Amino acid sequence: MKVSSPAGDLDVAIHCYSIENDKVVFDAVVGVWDVKLNLGLKDFRFFLSVLFDPKVLLFIVRNIFFNSSK
Repeated sequence: MKVSSPAGDLDVAIHCYSIENDKVVFDAVVGVWDVKLNLGLKDFRFFLSVLFDPKVLLFIVRNIFFNSSK
């Protein structure tokens, strides 16, 4: 995974996750920085709405099941 920023394109690596209070917390590395990504219920609603968008579902299905280059 990559993130683009004014500092450039940075690799993102998620190492583990945990449940803390009312959030899912991902421990990750972005570029050279250790980060914690906190996702709450509103964040999950947004990501689920993106994931279940028909265009995104079609993209995922095509690339998982019909991409012969991997």
